[in-house]
Amino acid sequence: MNLLCRNLKAFQNIADDGDRRQSRAVVASTCSFAATSVVLSRLQALSLRDFQMLPERLSKVVCADDLERFAGASGSELRLVTPGVGGRDPILVGEFQRVQLRSGLALHTSNTREVHDLHTEAVQHPGLTIALFLRGHIDAWFGGRLIEMGPRTEDARDIEAIVVARSESDSFVRRSVKGARIRKLNVTITPEWLDQQALLSSPECAAILRFSRTHLATLRWTASPRLITLAEQILGPPLFAAPLQKLYYESRAIDVVSEALLAISDAPAQSGSATIHPTHHRSVRRACDFIDANLDHELMLPSIAAAAGLNSGSLQRAFRLLYGVTVFEYVRSRKLDRARAALERDGISVGEAAYLAGYKTPGNFSTAFRRRFGVTPRQIRATS
Repeated sequence: MNLLCRNLKAFQNIADDGDRRQSRAVVASTCSFAATSVVLSRLQALSLRDFQMLPERLSKVVCADDLERFAGASGSELRLVTPGVGGRDPILVGEFQRVQLRSGLALHTSNTREVHDLHTEAVQHPGLTIALFLRGHIDAWFGGRLIEMGPRTEDARDIEAIVVARSESDSFVRRSVKGARIRKLNVTITPEWLDQQALLSSPECAAILRFSRTHLATLRWTASPRLITLAEQILGPPLFAAPLQKLYYESRAIDVVSEALLAISDAPAQSGSATIHPTHHRSVRRACDFIDANLDHELMLPSIAAAAGLNSGSLQRAFRLLYGVTVFEYVRSRKLDRARAALERDGISVGEAAYLAGYKTPGNFSTAFRRRFGVTPRQIRATS
């Protein structure tokens, strides 16, 4: 057991000369006697045949069936919504994996290129999700709340980390565009995992408890060099036998969690989800559904507010708190999404796409399009 703990410590020190004092408490609490004994007994029981790479890892091509199978293995109820794509159709090229570490701690990594525009829907269960995008961008909706993830341009100076809390099961929608290159990792922890570390009962961790129990609470911060190094180590790990590979992933994942929990502890009180009434979450979802169903019509704030069951002022405040944008900034983004889909799918002209998005001139449309997607409409049309 002492040897195993020393090995774990050695793994933590590989290519990492940073200050590790802040995460020692979390690491120590997770290296409990019982957990270590279980892992040690499993190592002793392995034969040479068992020493192979983790079976959860996929390389080169990921098909629709693979995505749904991996989601099912992680307990997520996922549905691929992209029209005309399913079965053995390739959807990602590259490396994609989901690893269940110890109970309540899961890792998901992706170093891929999207073969199609992808639209997936899932149900996510209570817990914290920590995401770090080293490259690429997606639009994600947690419980109807739009949370953009990852840099839109290749020359972004800072890499942003984000943690999202779910105090109840809720919907998750992910959208990305064809050709997008995604290099990212997610670490997900359950409330039970946090409780096992005695983090939720410690007075010093009151901010973490508050954050974890605030549904859809969100925190963004600039990733430290150490956090980026951890992500690089996870995405490009040394070649170990399966049990040691899992220990290597677990040690890094715990360090990622400790960075996120320290960020939560150091952050000022969150003013977003903590101050919006739960019923307003549902109202904003109704507003979004109404907007998507009426993009062909002139959308006025009073009619959107009526569909949401709120007055105009309350709806604007709710959108700013949940999405960080006004209602009409959200409408504009959805129309741009639709125009891009039409350029790729139907090969319409840039002028037609501008009209579809509600712009009077192609020049203004192209400027807004590039600001949102990082490419011009003509570039999208040329590759469709």
